[in-house]
Amino acid sequence: SVAFKGKVLHNPLDQLIPGHPSIAYLSQHFELPFFRTVEEIVYDPYKISQDGVNELFKACHIDHLIQADSQQLSGGEKQRVAIARLLVDTPEILLLDEPFSNLDLYHQNVIKSTLKNIESTMDTTIVLVAHNPLDVLSWADIILAMKLGKVVQTDGPFNIYNFPNNEYVAGLFGKYNMVNPAKWGIKDKRLTKIKSKVIVRPEAFSISNNKEVGTSGMVLEKTYFGSHEQLLVKVGDEELIVNADVGKFSNRDKVFIHLKPVSQQ
Repeated sequence: SVAFKGKVLHNPLDQLIPGHPSIAYLSQHFELPFFRTVEEIVYDPYKISQDGVNELFKACHIDHLIQADSQQLSGGEKQRVAIARLLVDTPEILLLDEPFSNLDLYHQNVIKSTLKNIESTMDTTIVLVAHNPLDVLSWADIILAMKLGKVVQTDGPFNIYNFPNNEYVAGLFGKYNMVNPAKWGIKDKRLTKIKSKVIVRPEAFSISNNKEVGTSGMVLEKTYFGSHEQLLVKVGDEELIVNADVGKFSNRDKVFIHLKPVSQQ
C-alpha cells in the first residue's frame, strides 16, 4: 500500500504516485523538449519568481546553461535540468529512479551535490532507488534495504553499514568478514550473530608488522583501490579482508592483526 501523510492511496483515481500533486517523479527514461533553451524548459512565471528560478538554477548547478539548447546538453546536464523543472512545482517529495545510472563518476558527483543543495535549501524530501551503496551512504537519513520486494532492514547509514541484519544486507554495502567473536574478543551486542559468527567490515581491523600488537597472519593477496589497498590475510583458519595503506605490505608478508571496536554513532 502507498500512504501519504497518513492517507492511504488505493488506486489511480486517488492519484497514486507519481500523480499526486505534492509528489514529483523522475524516471530513468525522462525526455526534455527539443529545440528549447534551459530557461524556457524550467522557468514558468506563473509558478515561480525570477529570483526563485535563479536560486533553483544555482542549486541544480545549471546556472551556466540557461541559454543552452536542450540538444546540446550532456546526460548529466539533462538530468539536472529535468530535476529543476520538477522542483518549480515545489513538491514535498521528489522521487528519483536510479538517478546515477549511465553517468560517469564526475557527473554522479555533480548530481549528488545537486541533491545536497536541494536538501539544504528546499523543503523537499528526496526518495531514490539505487543499487550502489556509495550513492546513498553519504547523504541519506534513512535507508531501506529490500530483497524480493520486501524491506529486510530499515536504519540510518551508519547502523545499516556496520550492523547489517544478515549477510544479504552486508553484501549490499560492501566487503565484509564473518569472524568468530570468541577468538577476537568481540562482545558488542549490536553485531548480528549468524551461525556462531559475526559480520565485521575490513576497516574494523588494524594491521601492522609489530608483533607486540594483534594476532599473526600472512598476506595472501592485495588489491589496489587508489586511496588504500585491500589485503586478503590468512589468520589461523580464517581468511580476512583488511584495509591497509598503499604499498605498505606485500604478498607473503607476516603481519599482525588487531580488531578495533566499532565507534558509537
